[in-house]
Amino acid sequence: DEIICTAGRIIHAIEDLASSNEMENNSNNTANNSDKRIDSNSIGWSAWHVRRGDFQYKVTRYSIEEWYNSTRDFMKEGEFLYIATDEKNTTFFEPLKKHYKLLFMSDFESLLPSNMEPSYRGMIETLVASHGRTFTGTWFSTYSGYINRLRGYLGRSMKDSWYSFRSRREKMRHWEYPNGNYPAREWPI
Repeated sequence: DEIICTAGRIIHAIEDLASSNEMENNSNNTANNSDKRIDSNSIGWSAWHVRRGDFQYKVTRYSIEEWYNSTRDFMKEGEFLYIATDEKNTTFFEPLKKHYKLLFMSDFESLLPSNMEPSYRGMIETLVASHGRTFTGTWFSTYSGYINRLRGYLGRSMKDSWYSFRSRREKMRHWEYPNGNYPAREWPI
């Protein structure tokens, strides 16, 4: 399937980058690393879904500094961060470059089929974002909710899923009986 295979190629490319980054960090931090083994469970990258465009819930439209402040306690300084977004101006994300190695779908154009249906991009990004070590989404976004659902299907702990919206940041970390606006989010089980 074109969507699944393309997402898989991008995920593998990000994992290769993250693995190289981890090995480089270990070689810089270890005098003798000849016996050093890289624990593949510790190698990772994180993903965010930053909804900006026509989103009707303006209260969740955070500045990138607010995103950083809301997530910095569980993100790893210097790690790769894949950002799925509808923001056309990627300079919006510039302040994050001091802390993370940013990746966008546009960084993987060479891995996309040349004749790919343009509407597949969002589906591919959903799959890619669901594989991050951590995931932070936009509260009220059904797209972020679906990424969290996929993370559940993949067996990822909801303890590694967050929302950027401060007052709802930890909603995926605690079980509660579903209520209110059902489609705006997922419910941890």
